[in-house]
Amino acid sequence: VARVDIVTGDTKVVNRGAADKIFINTSGVGMVKEGVNISGSNAKVGDVVMINGPIGSHGIAVLSEREGLKFETDIKSDTAPLSSLVADMLMVINL
Repeated sequence: VARVDIVTGDTKVVNRGAADKIFINTSGVGMVKEGVNISGSNAKVGDVVMINGPIGSHGIAVLSEREGLKFETDIKSDTAPLSSLVADMLMVINL
């Protein structure tokens, strides 16, 4: 057992018997500055949403692989390290 906190993750729900427990296919590992809580549960009406790329690229890439969908152009997942981008965004908003 690693005994580390997973500070974020993307979970998948599957039909009973399709998996032993839960899949964690992305995670955030690291340190969160004391006093900073960037949880999505803190979002409220009127907040600004910052988007770092095209919406849906990863989702359509996964869906097309699962369902065998073909497109005229290549569909690429937007999977990439985001630590530097998030750190820069937090500096802009003084967190």
